[in-house]
Amino acid sequence: MEPEQPAVPAIDLEDPSSWLIGFDGIGPVAQGGPIAEVRPAMAAFVEDELPEWCPAARFKHDGALTLVAHLSDDFSTVTGMSLSGWDSSMDVSNSSPHTAEGIRIGSSLAELLAAYPDIAKSGEYGGGEDPTLFYAVPGDARVWIVFSLYDDTVRGIFVRDTPTPPSEYCS
Repeated sequence: MEPEQPAVPAIDLEDPSSWLIGFDGIGPVAQGGPIAEVRPAMAAFVEDELPEWCPAARFKHDGALTLVAHLSDDFSTVTGMSLSGWDSSMDVSNSSPHTAEGIRIGSSLAELLAAYPDIAKSGEYGGGEDPTLFYAVPGDARVWIVFSLYDDTVRGIFVRDTPTPPSEYCS
């Protein structure tokens, strides 16, 4: 008799804080999945209109949390995800999806390092006294979870094929 597997917690599409971030995606947004299946699942978000040439779909939650699905050249498949929360006037950590280790938008650098003791710094942006730092956790299928930190706080989480965040996806 095989041991019983723990139940995977169900996600509530209306509550992004119930969504897990993993190497396979963020909540209902699956790495390699069709964007046509993502749009109806984003009930708690409002989709922004982007230029027709932009290979991305951007969804906002309560004005402070943003999830971007980066798309293939034919705009049909999710090739990566970006989750961010920069509004300092709101506590986005309460509404943020999280990793199995509990890291979410708003987590501290100390929490990140405690959750992932072997995590590697994968880069930085901006230099000076307060650069944005990047830390990355490798998956087993050439997918990374990348954390972007500013002022020792997680401000962005990316699921993608490299250990650095994407460049700007559209203007």
